[in-house]
Amino acid sequence: MKKTFLFILITFTCINSFAQDACNLNKSQYSDLKTVNIEQMYCIAKNSDKDFTVFYTFASWCGPCIANLPDAVNFSETNNANMYVLLIDGEWGRSDVANAVAILKKKNITQPAVILSDSLYPTAKLRNKKPAKFVLVDFGIQNRKKYANFVKLITPQRFKPENGMSKYIIFNKEGEVVFVSNSDDCINEKGEYDYSLLLNKMSSALKTIP
Repeated sequence: MKKTFLFILITFTCINSFAQDACNLNKSQYSDLKTVNIEQMYCIAKNSDKDFTVFYTFASWCGPCIANLPDAVNFSETNNANMYVLLIDGEWGRSDVANAVAILKKKNITQPAVILSDSLYPTAKLRNKKPAKFVLVDFGIQNRKKYANFVKLITPQRFKPENGMSKYIIFNKEGEVVFVSNSDDCINEKGEYDYSLLLNKMSSALKTIP
C-alpha cells in the first residue's frame, strides 16, 4: 500500500513539475516554494495532462480554506483536474508561508503549493522595494490589495469578482478560465450556507465543457 501511494505521489509530482518547468516558474527568494503570476497560471493549464486545472486560494489564517481543503482535493481528483494550492500571502511572509506549508503537510496534501507573485501588487512602489525598507507599511492591507487586484484580473465578466478566500479558479486545457467561485455559490434558497451546492455547481459546469 505504501509503495503504491509513493508511486502515485512521485508520478503526480513529476507531471506537475513538467508543467511548472515549461512555464518558467521562479523560486521565491524567501522560501523554497515557486511563485506564479496570471500568465503562468494560463501556461500551467495549457501544459496540464488533465482536462482541467484548479487553483485553490489558501492561507494558514483562513479557517474556511483549511476546512474545505479536503473537498477541494476530492473535487479535483473526481473531475480529472490537476490542483494547485495558491498561497496568497506575500512572498516575504516567511512565517505565514511556513505555517501554510505545515498545515498542508499535516493534512497529507500532495498537490503542489505555489505563492501568488508579489508582481500582482497594484503599485510599482510595493513591487520594487524590499520588505525591510517599508517598515511602516501594513502588510496585511497590502496583501488584501494584491489579492483584490488578482481576483479582478483573473475573473471573466460572466462571473462575480469577489475577494473571498477558499476560492476555486478553474482552467480548461486551452488555458481559459471556465469557473471562478464566490460565496453566493454556497447559499441555498433559504439563505443558508451549504458547501455542497458549490461542489455540485462546479461539477455540473465542467460536464458541459467539451
